[in-house]
Amino acid sequence: MKALIIAAHFPPELNIASFRPYFIAKGLTDAGWDVHIVTNDIPDADHKLELDISKFTIIKIQNKLQMYFRKSILVKGKAESSILSLQKSSGILSNLKLWAIKISRYYGVFNGQRFPDFYNIWIYFALKKISLEYDVLITTSPPYALSYLGLLIKRKKNNIYWVCDWRDLWTKHPIYPGFPVIRFFEKKLEKLIMNEANLNVYASTGMEKSAKKISEYQNSIVMYNGYDSEFSRYVNKTTDTIIQIVYTGTIYPKIRDPESLFSLLSNIKREYPILSDLLKFVFVGSGDSVTQLAKHYEISDLVEVRGLVSHSESRKMQVESSYLLYLDCDLQEEAGVIGAKLFEYISVGVPILCINSPVNGEASEIIKNSGMGLVFNKQDSDLLKRFILNLIKSEKRHDFVPNVTFISEFKRAHQIDKLIKKLPYE
Repeated sequence: MKALIIAAHFPPELNIASFRPYFIAKGLTDAGWDVHIVTNDIPDADHKLELDISKFTIIKIQNKLQMYFRKSILVKGKAESSILSLQKSSGILSNLKLWAIKISRYYGVFNGQRFPDFYNIWIYFALKKISLEYDVLITTSPPYALSYLGLLIKRKKNNIYWVCDWRDLWTKHPIYPGFPVIRFFEKKLEKLIMNEANLNVYASTGMEKSAKKISEYQNSIVMYNGYDSEFSRYVNKTTDTIIQIVYTGTIYPKIRDPESLFSLLSNIKREYPILSDLLKFVFVGSGDSVTQLAKHYEISDLVEVRGLVSHSESRKMQVESSYLLYLDCDLQEEAGVIGAKLFEYISVGVPILCINSPVNGEASEIIKNSGMGLVFNKQDSDLLKRFILNLIKSEKRHDFVPNVTFISEFKRAHQIDKLIKKLPYE
């Protein structure tokens, strides 16, 4: 049986969106499938994701319009660095570039999140290179133009089994509202895609519930991102001289960022000027926004910011940390959205500190049920302050009892198996 997976990101590109399509491909290959990948070719991306891709046939197609945007407007391909750089410049051209980046970041357009998008053009180049010899087609989005590509292929070959994988919400995205004029057409297309796909796959139960309100009669399952390694044994690191709390992943300013935490740390530092001798927060994969935020709250001595590192180095830092920081989002629309890093966190054997959690958030419930963390809602600032003070004052720290049976349910092999059981066989 032959399967085609269409994904915007795939190893060795170091991008959180590379993991899910990779492990779907790996699971299918291990089950005896012949797997082909169609993906974007991004020459200036970080290619540090050390995963075995030798068993797949990979077709890379460059998104030339996107590359032009990255080279002519962005600094080192990064929107965050570009904004800071352009704000220091003057002139009409700099102002136009800054305006274009801000529009893209706010609305999600030309950003892989909402229409119009660079992938709206890319999919037609991809369509020319895709044969119709496959038994199963899997599209994974965002970008949602890839879901539309799946619809086009399904229309050309009706008997292909199409799996539409949703890693994020589209028209109900809490961060990117999209252009008002185009939003109506996106909603129509989203419902059409959900109805015509043979199977819709969602990254969380909350996402599936939200999608059912759009298309009540769709066929769907939940497949969590999960984790790939064995669960590491929990060790209470009471001997740590400096408590190191590590965050690995992307920061979304004003949505999923550490501002409320930094404000609290600033208050604690006034009471305990030697706080930096006892406590350190390390942000891996984060950029200038964290540095600026730490500077604003005068806690730069408490915060260390590192850029992108290899996956193995990121894993090493997680294992060696005292605690892992999970930044949730206190928006009820985000209650069913789970950051992919969470499952990697719960497999490490290091306790998790979850802050800014919405009430009954799915991520916070997983952390609680795993027995491997503490959850603080936005209104729990006094409790969080008490916890931090206890950390730096007390030799005996909070102990955790991991629920290994519950945690094991999120192994990637188990999650991928839920998808494979739904696929047709000869």
